[in-house]
Amino acid sequence: MLPCLPLLIAVRELRLKIIDDLLASEFNILEYDFTPRKLSEKEVDLMVNFVIRTGLKDFLQRLSTASIIDYVAGIEVGLDSNARKNRSGGIMEDLIESLIDEVKENLKITRIIRQKKFATLQKFGYHIPASLKNRKTDFILVKNKNKLINIETNFYSGPGSKPQEIVDSYINRQHELRKAGLYFIWITDGPGWKSCQNQLIRAIEEIDFILNINLAKNGFLEKIVRII
Repeated sequence: MLPCLPLLIAVRELRLKIIDDLLASEFNILEYDFTPRKLSEKEVDLMVNFVIRTGLKDFLQRLSTASIIDYVAGIEVGLDSNARKNRSGGIMEDLIESLIDEVKENLKITRIIRQKKFATLQKFGYHIPASLKNRKTDFILVKNKNKLINIETNFYSGPGSKPQEIVDSYINRQHELRKAGLYFIWITDGPGWKSCQNQLIRAIEEIDFILNINLAKNGFLEKIVRII
């Protein structure tokens, strides 16, 4: 039964490291081991915590009259790398949105737009160059009603070609935004950067404002938005 628990939340790995609370001042990493074995009392408490906090307890109670086997088969059909990337990206966006909400009153942010195209700003009377209109953004902050800040976020859990592509893309994005009088902040994190340090250095050299989660949480996001 133990190895089935992570699969029920669409994760194949049997050993997981999970941040206990993304909004805490310091990260507390919980380590879960789902390999088959006899559990200690402490491990049982940890597994119960996992089942409750992931929502599996409520889910399993609702699924009591259905087939777990059919459910797991459906997960296996739909489980792929893109789904995992989308999930981690969504969590990152939720975290950054919570940080923005914490400081928006102090920073005179009058509007927060999430997951919309730049063209959305035209509805509020802003002129947007044709080259940007159909670009989708993670966040657009409107500060003092006249300053527009594009914030992009992502999290890389493993190596690959994507970081190089995204660095090129965001260097170009900042260039286009500058010409239009808009500002750009990139918040990125994850162990995938360990094997792409050259690209990360290049991004730091070329992009004005680039942060990781720790910097964003410890006041640097607020400082950057304040000086813009």
